[in-house]
Amino acid sequence: MQLEYPGVLKFAAPPNAIHTLPTSTSSKHWSLFDVLPMELLQFIMGLLPTFGGRKRFCLVCKMASSTLEWRLAPPLPAFEEMSCLNLGELGVCAVATAFARPQHSFIGELSLGNNNFGDKGAFALAALIKAGCAIRRLSLRDNAIGDAGAHALAEALAVNTKMEELDLWGNKLTDSGKAVLASTKCKVFVECDVAQPQPAAWAKLDDGRIRTILFEWISQIQTGTHGALNEDADPQDLLFRTYSIIDGYYGRKAMRESELQLVGVACTFAATTHSIQQTDEDLAAWLAAVVTNGIWTPDHIREAASKTAKVLGFKMNAPTAYNFLRRYQRKTGWTQESFNLANYLIELAVLDNGFAQYSPQAIAAAATVLSRQYLSQGIKYQKIHCWKEKLLRCACLDVATELAPCTAALARLHASEQGRTDRFVNRKYMWQGLHMVAKIKPNPPVDAAHFFSYMAE
Repeated sequence: MQLEYPGVLKFAAPPNAIHTLPTSTSSKHWSLFDVLPMELLQFIMGLLPTFGGRKRFCLVCKMASSTLEWRLAPPLPAFEEMSCLNLGELGVCAVATAFARPQHSFIGELSLGNNNFGDKGAFALAALIKAGCAIRRLSLRDNAIGDAGAHALAEALAVNTKMEELDLWGNKLTDSGKAVLASTKCKVFVECDVAQPQPAAWAKLDDGRIRTILFEWISQIQTGTHGALNEDADPQDLLFRTYSIIDGYYGRKAMRESELQLVGVACTFAATTHSIQQTDEDLAAWLAAVVTNGIWTPDHIREAASKTAKVLGFKMNAPTAYNFLRRYQRKTGWTQESFNLANYLIELAVLDNGFAQYSPQAIAAAATVLSRQYLSQGIKYQKIHCWKEKLLRCACLDVATELAPCTAALARLHASEQGRTDRFVNRKYMWQGLHMVAKIKPNPPVDAAHFFSYMAE
């Protein structure tokens, strides 16, 4: 028996093909692939370079689509953005195999969020990391990884110290699994506390002025002495980590005005020593002598930092607005000017008690949107295709209830801060090295409906 395919080529059918053909042999109802052995079809599928191409191949092989497995073979080439593909355990194991090849010895950011896999996929990725693959940032958010997967990843990170960030937000970790990951040498992001409609009690003292004064003092100290703290660390990351630790600590402990300076310095010490992975006695001595003028001793600072770490546990490393901003800017395209403007905006927001109702990812996404609104004033940005879709996909925010209201609020705050030289944050962002973004004339504030429509364009 011979079968014609698109009226051009003729192929000899396998002996059992007659039993697999549909009732009608019209080319409208079947394709050549439907009469090939299943093993050959699976082999052909494995030769296709991308998961997307394999899924389309399944559509062509209508009769075999329920049997073929498009996630089985490693993808070629191995892309670093593979979120939301429904890879499952098989697909993630295939990805780990692909990235184990020598040409993938260094990976900037591997995104495998929302792919419906659990511990088995985490084991495969842990083996990849343990083997020495240098992944700087790994996003595994919104999957089903449990404590067993967390333990495997923690063991791998104890061997491979090249990773900077591991995002496990939205998985099935208990506090035990999160605590194991908190001891690793990279930043591990798990769920933030739910944003509160109102600021914490301590942040409302004296209408928030105490918190603002403390944060601005810390910003001045860290900005002026960053090299003495840790010249290798990102200064903004260190600053926002310190803010986060203070808010977390005072959200659980009563504030005493007599200890404000000690807590601020101790949280700076905790944020710094975590980034360099050691308890630096010289740093404690320097902070005591230079920053507190001897009011507090190195032992006081170390004890307060230890108490803070005990109170917060794994939440010491909660992701900040700055962590999210870096991720969103990488996805949507940035320049140094747009990044500095976005940094200025999130720093304004974290100093304002009114933004307690917004999550760190909403604040970062709002700043990303606003940083693209000032091209006429010299704030350039990279033109990335479908940047809005990429931002929303990465941020997982509802535009109507989260992103648009936060963006409108941030625009109003930006306008209200214009020309306020009494604030250190404004003076800081008037520096030439930060492109003087605080001198930019803010756009007239608009309501949330405007930004909802803008993101839908």
